[in-house]
Amino acid sequence: MNQRERFLVGIVLLLVFGVGSQFIISRIRKGFNDKNLRIADLQKQISDKENTISDGLFAREKFQKLTSRSLPTDPQQASLDYRTWLQEVVDESGLAEPTWSRTSEQTEKGVYRNHRFNLTGRGTIQQLVTLLYRFHEKDYLHRISNLKVNLVPNEPYKLAIGMTVDALSLDAADPKQKPPESISHRVGRTLAEYQQKIVGRNLFAPANHPPNVREMASTEVAKDDQLSYELGASDPDGHELEYAWDGEVPQGMRLDKTTGKISWSPKELGEYQVAIAITDKGLPSQSSFQKLTIKVVEPPPPPPPEKEEPSFDIASQASISALLVGSDGKPQVWIRSKLEGKTLFLSVGDPIKLGSVIGKVVAVGANYAEFESDGRRWTVGLDESLADAYRRSQID
Repeated sequence: MNQRERFLVGIVLLLVFGVGSQFIISRIRKGFNDKNLRIADLQKQISDKENTISDGLFAREKFQKLTSRSLPTDPQQASLDYRTWLQEVVDESGLAEPTWSRTSEQTEKGVYRNHRFNLTGRGTIQQLVTLLYRFHEKDYLHRISNLKVNLVPNEPYKLAIGMTVDALSLDAADPKQKPPESISHRVGRTLAEYQQKIVGRNLFAPANHPPNVREMASTEVAKDDQLSYELGASDPDGHELEYAWDGEVPQGMRLDKTTGKISWSPKELGEYQVAIAITDKGLPSQSSFQKLTIKVVEPPPPPPPEKEEPSFDIASQASISALLVGSDGKPQVWIRSKLEGKTLFLSVGDPIKLGSVIGKVVAVGANYAEFESDGRRWTVGLDESLADAYRRSQID
């Protein structure tokens, strides 16, 4: 074999070795790729199973939470518990003429039992908001599947309310499952906030305005006297008003919640300030506030006693009109009372009562008559006023 042949053989052998090496390397690489693919597939299966386990744990935890919100599995206990709670909600909302019934019961074997109730009643939109809030605040597995609200004819602000409620009892729950204690996530505000947002947008009547009041007022009363003060508030919409203290008030001070009349008998001097809240009965109700300053002062001095006007004495217009002897032979004195328009015919010993003159006749002379009053004797001449003669005797 010459040199050229040897060279060709070497080239052939080199080619065969290269092809064989390439084949072997390719097989080895394919084996590694297959194993890497297998490893990746196994890792994916592991990840999928871990996710399945995680989802199962999450589902189990969620199911346990749902179970804690379930009604009891005992149908009678479930109906009793739910109706008792629903009655409390209706009572709190103030719904009038409430009626309800348990209409049907549906089951999903091995999963749950659905209890359906119908509730009807009458109330204001404010009462409806309270009802719905308390319903959704309770974390039962329940829902309102149907709600109807209509205006009641000829009754302002009154609504006819009807709703259908579905409540579930899960088969995994306890036969005497206790009601949930946590507050549901379905309410995100307080009842007062919902009332403000919803009732404040009353769609069934014109907007309600607050009562008209005087912001500041003052009055004065004497110590130990009786204060009687009316606030004089009015409502622009014609609603009834209710009055209540807003803060502390002096002892013994009273406020009529219907009329707004303040009564008080203060015992101490000073200046007192009280605040009153005046709330109307519109929907939603509106309030105004009034401050009242009360000054307690010394009582005024008593008025001077009134002088008694002397009454007119009819004795001043009475006088002796005649001195004579009567038909019986006894002396007589005739006394003429001009104001009364009459004449007294008196003999010795006869009593006399004429105006300020009270006494008796003791003697009758030719031109005078003598009288006695309280043991004192006094004399009256002809045409002389009995009152003047009597006063003279009192001086003498």
